[in-house]
Amino acid sequence: MGRKHHVVIVGNGLFGSIAATLARAHGHEVTVVSNNEPHAASLASGCVLAPSWLSSLTTLEVATAMGVLQELYTVHPMDFQTNLLKRFKAHRVDPKDVLVKADAVDTVASVGDGVVKLASGDVLRGKVLVAAGVWSDKLVTMPAIRGLWGASAVFQGNLEVPRIHVYAPYRQAVAFQMSKNRVWMGDGTALIESTWSKERVERQLATIGRGVKLFGLNADKAKATSGVRPYVEGHKAGYFAQTSRNVWVSTGGAKNGTVLAAWQAYRFVTEVLR
Repeated sequence: MGRKHHVVIVGNGLFGSIAATLARAHGHEVTVVSNNEPHAASLASGCVLAPSWLSSLTTLEVATAMGVLQELYTVHPMDFQTNLLKRFKAHRVDPKDVLVKADAVDTVASVGDGVVKLASGDVLRGKVLVAAGVWSDKLVTMPAIRGLWGASAVFQGNLEVPRIHVYAPYRQAVAFQMSKNRVWMGDGTALIESTWSKERVERQLATIGRGVKLFGLNADKAKATSGVRPYVEGHKAGYFAQTSRNVWVSTGGAKNGTVLAAWQAYRFVTEVLR
């Protein structure tokens, strides 16, 4: 059996959570740190997996990522009905099964070579993985991250068949039964921060309105959740890199965070923690 490491993961969104769960499954000791950023993209995710959306990964890489998800979670098959009279097959995992609770909730003051210093004065040491989404480039040296804002909504009620509705060029809304009496719906909205900050309330209401118009969902007690997705220019398959001897960064999930997070978690555990 290979050497076991102590791992410090900064961020408990999809990228940090899947990496933490996989590392623990392979026998490593993991400490997850989060400062609970209020607009983390993962909080709004429906964790829908569609390999056909992942042209940035090879077939083998997609299969490997799906294998990681199947190893760690229950992967639910989905058969979507579209407004174009076609069927679309996909999968999903449940976000509540994926997102882990942080071992420490604190502001990260700095990240050095194998050292994470917290605002409280605590110091954590080990193999460090920065998986802090759009905030990652504030902690380590890496290409700048572009954040795009969007929203999803949860409705009370039931939707008999998972559905996809193309409502504008390159825009599609997705809705499915997430749990008993709860329907998740996302519309792919992606806005820069200046626009979102001016129109946040209107945009969240527009997302809920699309759920009503396109899928017949009930707006009563519907709740929208916003988040900012991380995009790294020139890295459509996400960004995974070593930034110093004992520090790595994993981010850039954009709209395909669940599969890309699984792929980068696999790389971290098999390449770094081997």
